[in-house]
Amino acid sequence: MRLLIVNPNSSDDVTARIAAAADRVSQPRDVFDAVSAPSDTPLVVTRADAKRAASAVAQSVEEHAAAYDGIIIASFGDTGIEDARRVTSRPVIGIARSAFLAALACADSFSIVSFSQAMTPGFRETLKRYALSDRVREIVGPDIDDIETPGAI
Repeated sequence: MRLLIVNPNSSDDVTARIAAAADRVSQPRDVFDAVSAPSDTPLVVTRADAKRAASAVAQSVEEHAAAYDGIIIASFGDTGIEDARRVTSRPVIGIARSAFLAALACADSFSIVSFSQAMTPGFRETLKRYALSDRVREIVGPDIDDIETPGAI
């Protein structure tokens, strides 16, 4: 299987971590390639960040999708997933919805643990988009102000 993994964040540090995680679960015949979206958004926190990153995700998918069997959007907001689906006929899935559905396979509700409370509004928007707001019990994380360098967290 050949999968393109798109990190909507422009952080090459985070993309390297995503690639390493994918490598750990790949099988001998799998090819998992991770790319950073070509944007100026090191971390998607606000709606404005998500909008800029979504365009960059679509650009990455448009440039690379033909060589892959499917695309994974590696952002817990599934940033740019709709834009990606518009530019390719390949299947596109996001890690947020996948994680939510996996959690719901085990229980009737779930919580989200994040690295910063600043991410909570974005999580709530994603949950609302997937009609899962009533299934989340709690969103928790430390009150960290400096989240400019996501690869260092």
